Amino acid sequence: MAMDPALLSKELDALTRELSRLLGDGAGHQPASNGSSAAAAIDALSAGLSKTDVQIERLIRDRPVTATLAAFACGMVLGLVLRRS
Repeated sequence: MAMDPALLSKELDALTRELSRLLGDGAGHQPASNGSSAAAAIDALSAGLSKTDVQIERLIRDRPVTATLAAFACGMVLGLVLRRS
């Protein structure tokens, strides 16, 4: 099941606004360069995420069995790690 790019874009925009608000509230404790560099990093992430999302979806469609087995293996490893902790 692929995520809707419009929904993902809206979520990233909301995250960017929230991070900007949080960085603005704590601006007295941090240098201004940290806030601008974080905002630039988030903008770069949101621009590259749509391209990455399409590439991942293509890889899953090309190799559905491999993707399913990889997801199952990751789930098993995560389950074992959570059970031990």
